[in-house]
Amino acid sequence: MLIHLSAIAVLVLCLAALTGWGGLTHRLCGGPERVPWTYRAALGLPTVALIGAPLNLLALAHPAAMDALVVLGLLLFAVPAALRLRARRAEGGTWLPDRADWKAPDLLPRLVIGGTGLFLLWTLLPTGVFNHHDDMHKYLVPPLRMLATGTLGGNPFETTGLYSLGLQSFFHGFILAHFSVLYVNGFDAVLCFLLTGLLLDDLGRRMGAAPAFRTLAALILVAINPQYVNISPVYSGALAAAGLAGAAVLLAERIGSGGPKAAARAAVPVGLFAALLLGLKVSNVPYLTAFLAVLLVLVAPLAGAWARVAAAVGGFLAAGAAFLAPWMQVYETSIFTSIFGNLSLVWMKLTHGIPSRVAPNDPVTGDVLNHAAGGGGAPSFGSAILKVFSTSRIYFGQTPLAYGLVAIGVAAVCGFLAVRLMRGRRTDTPEVRGRLAVVVAVGAAAVAYYLAIPYIYLTGQGVRYVSPLLAVAAVLSWNALAGSGTMREVAASTTRAVVIAACMGMTVGLFARALVDRATEAALARSLVSFRIGPFNVQYHAYAFSDEIVRNTRAAQERIPPGAAVLAWLATPVHLDYARNTLYTIPDPEFTRRYEGLPFDAGPDALVAYLRGRGITHVLWEYKGPGMRSDASLRQDIATGIGVERGRYTLMFKELLTELARRQPVLYDDGRLVVFALEAADDP
Repeated sequence: MLIHLSAIAVLVLCLAALTGWGGLTHRLCGGPERVPWTYRAALGLPTVALIGAPLNLLALAHPAAMDALVVLGLLLFAVPAALRLRARRAEGGTWLPDRADWKAPDLLPRLVIGGTGLFLLWTLLPTGVFNHHDDMHKYLVPPLRMLATGTLGGNPFETTGLYSLGLQSFFHGFILAHFSVLYVNGFDAVLCFLLTGLLLDDLGRRMGAAPAFRTLAALILVAINPQYVNISPVYSGALAAAGLAGAAVLLAERIGSGGPKAAARAAVPVGLFAALLLGLKVSNVPYLTAFLAVLLVLVAPLAGAWARVAAAVGGFLAAGAAFLAPWMQVYETSIFTSIFGNLSLVWMKLTHGIPSRVAPNDPVTGDVLNHAAGGGGAPSFGSAILKVFSTSRIYFGQTPLAYGLVAIGVAAVCGFLAVRLMRGRRTDTPEVRGRLAVVVAVGAAAVAYYLAIPYIYLTGQGVRYVSPLLAVAAVLSWNALAGSGTMREVAASTTRAVVIAACMGMTVGLFARALVDRATEAALARSLVSFRIGPFNVQYHAYAFSDEIVRNTRAAQERIPPGAAVLAWLATPVHLDYARNTLYTIPDPEFTRRYEGLPFDAGPDALVAYLRGRGITHVLWEYKGPGMRSDASLRQDIATGIGVERGRYTLMFKELLTELARRQPVLYDDGRLVVFALEAADDP
């Protein structure tokens, strides 16, 4: 009980600090005085991340710096709040909100979101089961190393800079500065879910949706299975998308009422949220590109003058560049390497069927093609699209058809809203038209991304990437249909209101069984991972965090001289002391081979020369243990075509390390972990 009450207190403090930082940015950008606190809190996320880049570049992102950001955020929240309260008291008011602003029915959607958030906090903190490959090997390590060394950069063997800019890891650092890794779900699954739901409700309220519709919309957000596979961005991505929509609404409402300078300032938050969405995960690029393209087309006519449009684009680009440029410098291999590499693979797949970097008879071709285009062989455009409406259950749970039906619903609603937008050019206010334009852009981007899945990813993987964005689009579109502008006539008509409510209820029903399964898993296993949890997962989690494993891991590291650089490949790198040694964890050797030139084909001596060239003098390797992929499982991946390239090169890397462990001086070996020094052939 005390743990959970403390977690609630920390959650409130974090929300207050984010509101303080976001409020500062909002004021600097000339935003309207009255905006929901949820928008200001969401805007606090990219604001804090903007400060996090120089901290990482200067290797200052230690716990003290993270705490200082929280304290400053609380001051930025408290001082303006105290001034507003004093002014309100001077006018004879009270600290309570106006009754005209909030009525009892308006609390219903907040209770749905708040109750779900409290349930997640109660069941997931501490977490009972992680993804023992993705989380333990990859996602939990960067924030721990950042807190010890002051930066997320410095390890070219990690894949962080390729799939993101490490923003999720940076935010995790605020939790891990004082709490165990078992509490890391407090950021995405609790705080980001809670803030996403409350912000979407405020946007629905701004569009005029009645409490009943907003409550159903809140249930849609709760029900849609976000394909929670690991602690990478899920609801943080949804929050960035919701914040992007909120910032775009404010821009669209004001772009025609001020000069170019005001338009440029109003576009800054849009640029910050767009950069946040990109920096969280590279898989958000298709959605972001489509959203910005549609938004520009629909909002430009509202400006009334091209000078305002140009200024808004300039403000957006300046904010995005100011955000991304320093984060790009943190990593040796950047996210754009991954973006351009994946785009080239997709282009080659769509035009020629085979990527140019793979020969037709290469044994890894099938794996590369599957990952590039979502299926074996050249895609048939008539049949490939059916993959996202399949009734076959995908690995991560649910069927693509459920998400496909949501996409169809969003497309239909946004089509109706687009017609209203065109017909209301002379009758609707600019504010109403601006809100409709943003919702249409959100819906069009989410639907286009969903339909593009078969041509970009494996279907199951693509659905996982799109599902949080699709949930945001569904909530916004249904709320807009129920309440925006003249759409109030729709809600006022009993028949149409019943139809809208029924469609929203059916959307919830599509995921009802999965919702029950997810809630049961959270309550019993203290986890949200979408793949099936069995006895092994529970037992391995207890084993991986046992005192014995912690002691053995530290004992192995203590055999290495302090300050020495170490290549560490093990199942529980979270137990290493990142302040004692320069630790290069390597979660995926095949990625390192591809992007950093790690030699696999030139023999052990070439590997030693490569590692020593980077200053690495020791290797810490878990050659036997339940958390590491066995030779048998890797060969099975190769045989089934699931991971041919990764399995092949991982086996090769294991063979190289096995040979080096025989030839090099062994400092520690407990039957699971081995530590050996790297001595070149010409060493005395």
